[in-house]
Amino acid sequence: MRKKRTKAEKELLLSLYFSEKRSKTGFEKYHDFPRGWVKENLCIFGVEDKPEYVSIMPDHPIELEKLSAPSPGEDELRKKISDLQAEVCELKHALRASNLTRDAYDCMITEAEKKYVIPIRKNSDAK
Repeated sequence: MRKKRTKAEKELLLSLYFSEKRSKTGFEKYHDFPRGWVKENLCIFGVEDKPEYVSIMPDHPIELEKLSAPSPGEDELRKKISDLQAEVCELKHALRASNLTRDAYDCMITEAEKKYVIPIRKNSDAK
């Protein structure tokens, strides 16, 4: 059974993820979180993931961003991209909540029709 965590606990765990050199999968396995926990919470908080590293030698990681020189205006582009990614995550969560609400209403109407034996969803043949 999964433990419910508060927003503050999730923020603390994400800050721990950023302070460690583990990958998302490694972090989730080490702390016994379900697969995708880090990605889901990064989307919820609208936080950009830490940069990936390329390891030439095991003890000397190099950031991918430092391998290529940034062109003019690239910072603005990256900010726009991260803003859009955060907006997409928010919209996905809103859609998921909307779908859950719709399904709950549908279930509630079905149960009411069974219990009270009345057609709530009826075809209105207005003439």
